[in-house]
Amino acid sequence: MSEVGNLIPVFAVKNILLSIEWYAKIFNFKVDWNSGCICSVSSGDHCLMLYEQHDLPTPSMAWIGLESETIFDVCKKNNVEIIKQPTNEDYAYNMKVKDLDGNILWLGTEPKSNGQNELHSHESSC
Repeated sequence: MSEVGNLIPVFAVKNILLSIEWYAKIFNFKVDWNSGCICSVSSGDHCLMLYEQHDLPTPSMAWIGLESETIFDVCKKNNVEIIKQPTNEDYAYNMKVKDLDGNILWLGTEPKSNGQNELHSHESSC
């Protein structure tokens, strides 16, 4: 029997208020709670903690599974730094972006089937 109740990524940020605004604007995250230097933001049952701590190593990375690829367009329209363009691979249609502090958000949906209009397509290169 597992003792783990949940597993939550924690990203170090330089300015918690700016980070909260960014996650709300780009991902429509809501603030669950905020104690000033640490907070939880979430979408549905999925949360991410932001920790205003300047001596923690960065960047961190988290996978965010998506219901659709509409967030890809939101990122582009809001000039989010894209470090991997949307790519169709055998495990997911995915892209990687950076938040304000350089933390990496690896966004993905189900892989596209052959024949769909995709920007890039190739087999996984792990």
